[in-house]
Amino acid sequence: MSSKYRDAVIRAARTFGQGFLGVLILTAVPILRDMVSAVVGGGEITIDLNAWQNIALAALAGGLIALISFVQNAVEDKTGKAALK
Repeated sequence: MSSKYRDAVIRAARTFGQGFLGVLILTAVPILRDMVSAVVGGGEITIDLNAWQNIALAALAGGLIALISFVQNAVEDKTGKAALK
């Protein structure tokens, strides 16, 4: 694997990780906080599968963003021209 190609893959993986963690924090933390509050208050815990499905879909969107980032990085590395630098 060439160095430029490897760098583009690493940057895309980093973008995916950043997007995934951002989505996870923004969506899962409030849900988990509500679950902890229910346990502490002696209430019932309800698990909303639709919410977790939405989290998974958002993670896939993060993957799409990473794919777009990879393509842009690969094109910039191949042409030597940066679109947004």
